[in-house]
Amino acid sequence: MKVITLSDGRKIWFFMPLFGELAGDLMEAVLEHGAKNVLVTSAAGSIDPDLTLGTWFDPRAGDI
Repeated sequence: MKVITLSDGRKIWFFMPLFGELAGDLMEAVLEHGAKNVLVTSAAGSIDPDLTLGTWFDPRAGDI
């Protein structure tokens, strides 16, 4: 884990990749402790041959 403190006192926390239930547990803990802005980035493969490297999508949108 890496924490960067900005000049105004706000902190940015960087976590190592977590998978499966650990990722869900971390998200629950972060939100329970009052996080207001959470950004999660990840990468995964696809079995869809029409998706190219660099394709972005939001799984909540149901667009793929």
